[in-house]
Amino acid sequence: MPIHAMKTFYGDLGATTDTYFLINGNVESQIALIGRDDETNLTLSEVEAAGRFPRVTVAGEFADAQTSGGLPRFVVFRIAAHTAIAERAFELFQERPNRTAEQNWLDAERQLLDL
Repeated sequence: MPIHAMKTFYGDLGATTDTYFLINGNVESQIALIGRDDETNLTLSEVEAAGRFPRVTVAGEFADAQTSGGLPRFVVFRIAAHTAIAERAFELFQERPNRTAEQNWLDAERQLLDL
């Protein structure tokens, strides 16, 4: 399956009976989230603990094919709940209080997504 350049998106995680998707945030409409290949289930246990529709950031790449419903398919390599990013950003603030909240958030996001 041909893959395009690595991207990150944030938004609200949603689900149907067979598909996870990302809405709101910085996505234009909706994107379907899939594992690295069709046989890999997307494991979201760490973010599911954050709530029914947690806010997340995902890192991955778009696949060429769309879902049967016409949604773009986004192959997820890493996913981080915003609650985990906020906790790490606060730890970074405690370690280096001279940085802005935005700098700490972006650093925490990069660390948790292994970017």
